[in-house]
Amino acid sequence: MPDSLIDLADLQVGAEDFLVAVLETTAQPIWVVDPDGVIRFANPAAITALGYDSADELFGRRSHETIHHSYPDGTPYPAADCPMLLPRVTGETVAGDLDWFFRRDGSMFPVSYVSVPLEMRDGRGAVVAFTDIEERLRAERELRERDEALAAEQASLRRIAMLVAGGAGSAGAVGAQQASQRALARLVRLGLGVLSGRALLRAGAEERPDDRRRMQVHEVVLFVAHAHRTGIPASIFPLVAG
Repeated sequence: MPDSLIDLADLQVGAEDFLVAVLETTAQPIWVVDPDGVIRFANPAAITALGYDSADELFGRRSHETIHHSYPDGTPYPAADCPMLLPRVTGETVAGDLDWFFRRDGSMFPVSYVSVPLEMRDGRGAVVAFTDIEERLRAERELRERDEALAAEQASLRRIAMLVAGGAGSAGAVGAQQASQRALARLVRLGLGVLSGRALLRAGAEERPDDRRRMQVHEVVLFVAHAHRTGIPASIFPLVAG
């Protein structure tokens, strides 16, 4: 098959036309820079992601100075240090898990990207494909916050359980027993809050079913059983109704 043709289901399509059609319709933001780092192509997804209205606003502009000119703290990012442009020099593919691009309005957003070399008539350029990862980072941050809230909740349950066990061990003292009753009531109240969705994790429970498994609510059951064995009366349970 000639290099200039691609056979698709018995249709012969010019390679350039085929490539342009694919790039124009793909949802992945992509742009192409020439050996000088000047933008020669940007697909609609890239134009939209970068906040421009048309390709003409990007064509002919230096990519680094337009999209990648500063670090997140606002200090200048020299083009000589830009890894995305390296494929033009080294011929190797470069990928980044976290970097920052700038939109037309100056706002910054986090991206992951891959930059691959592209042989052109005048030398080696590069094709850059990127993904806006702002939503992913937000989800990861919320996940960390839920995990921290869960750890704090479990630590609270354990502390109260220790109070219950300590107070129950000295059941001869009325004051200690009353303290145990209050501590156990709080322990059960916390446990019921987790089970009913009133605790800190209720917002994420449906999204992360494994949270329920990791809540260790069985601790509540175990210590309630322990309280009964050590003589704490069942009359405390009305205390947990609210």
